[in-house]
This record gives sequence, structure tokens and C-alpha cells, in this order.
Amino acid sequence: MIAAIVVAYNATSTPDALWRVLAGRCRLIIVDNSTKTHCRQQLRDWANTLAVDLVDMRGNAGIAAAQNAGIARAREIGASVVMFFDQDSLVDEHAIDSLAAAITSGGTSVHCLLPGAYSTDHVASLPIRDLMSSGSGCPLSVFEIVGEFEADLFIDCVDFEWGWRCRSHGIPLVGLRVGTFRHTLGKSSIRALGMVAHIDSPVRGYYQFRNVTAMMLRRYVPPAWKAAQCVRSAGKLLLLVIHSDDRPTRLRMVARGIRDGLSGHLGPCVVRAPRS
Repeated sequence: MIAAIVVAYNATSTPDALWRVLAGRCRLIIVDNSTKTHCRQQLRDWANTLAVDLVDMRGNAGIAAAQNAGIARAREIGASVVMFFDQDSLVDEHAIDSLAAAITSGGTSVHCLLPGAYSTDHVASLPIRDLMSSGSGCPLSVFEIVGEFEADLFIDCVDFEWGWRCRSHGIPLVGLRVGTFRHTLGKSSIRALGMVAHIDSPVRGYYQFRNVTAMMLRRYVPPAWKAAQCVRSAGKLLLLVIHSDDRPTRLRMVARGIRDGLSGHLGPCVVRAPRS
């Protein structure tokens, strides 16, 4: 049995389009990370109506913990293969069928749909270095070898880290070009000085800089990625400082993130009340 795990967060509408593609092909497991009561209730009602498995995290436990909860439910229902999608993923039946076929016949490899629109008559596969969790899948046995997603990262670098861990265990990451797959990041961006930076909250900036810093200290993380992130992080910080209206807050969160990444202090970010 194939289980498709979809992580939802304060969804304004139910992921009907994604569900229609997965229906009949997979057992659908929705893991709800929502913090808004009405979003949680809406998703609960939808899941009950369509007999979909729902795992309520009762708040935002982070993407890694949510995916791990989905994996646990997949094991409970007897699944042997899992696929992962975000709530705003858009995928057609050709991509899903090809991904499922590649996973079930690919041994312990991890397969991932590459964003874009490709031929439906031919599946092109190629080795990849970095894994995006949405549109990916593998046998559950891979998690017994590699371990589950690192919950303490909470968000950012979660899929990359797990993919690099797979590679360190000799498990290939394979990208698939077939059908149509799109993933909407849902972020606005700043463009200046030939660089682009997504605009996030100061807390999200904390996670980004903390987790990138933590990855710099790990031997199995590709050196080329580390070098690229040094440049990108410096450029992003520069753009955010130049264009942000709340520079002091952002700089404090970035500094705190770098400090926590260097010291290995991970887990959820606790926002401290300002001093009076």
C-alpha cells in the first residue's frame, strides 16, 4: 500500500485538487499543523466527510515532526511506501503514477518529482544532490536505515538534511521529469543588486540562519552547498537590512539564529518578550 502524506498549515481551503489526483492511487494521510481553530475544524470536517486519515498536531509542531507523525500513521495502516506533498502542491496523474512506479521498483532509492511540465510518454530520471520533500517518496524501509526527519530543525533545511543523510548511507536521490508538478512557495520577494530574497517573518529568518549555520558544521553536508549558502545568506541579510522596516528585530533574530546554530541549540523558537 502507498500512503500519501500531506502536511497542512492554516489552509484557507481544503486540498481538493491534490486529493482528486491521489484518490484511488494512495491512502491519503493529512497531517494538520494549523494554529487557527477554524482551519483545524474545517480540515477535520473535510477529512471526516471523505474518510481521509487525519493526524491533528494540535498546533504547529514543525514540518519535520508533522512528517514523522505521518510516517507513524502510515506504518499503523500497513503502508510499505510513502509519498510527501505540501497542501499547495499541484500534480497530475502522470506524475503520480510515474513516481509510484519508480518508488516501488527502485529498491531503497528516494525519488523526487522535479518541478515543471514534461512529457507524459517518457520518464527522464537523473541523480540529484538536494531533496525537496514535496513530490518525493520512498519505501518505509529507508527510514529504518537512515532515521526519520530531524524534528529539532523544525522548519528549513529539513528535507535537504534528510536527503544528505540518505546519501551518506549510500541511498541514491533520483529526480524524475514526467508529467506536471508545481509547488507554490507563497512568498513575496525583494529584488535588488542582482539578488533575490524572499520576505519572511523575523522568526522564520531565525530558523533559516540557525539551520543553515548548523548545517555548516556537519560533515555529510555537501561543501558546494555550504559555499553557496555563505554567499546567499550574506546577500539575503544585506537585502533585508536595506529594505526592511524592522531592522533591529530582524538583526536580533538573525544574530540569535547564528549563535544557536553554532552552539547546537535547536528545537522550536521561543519568542522572548521585550525587556521593559
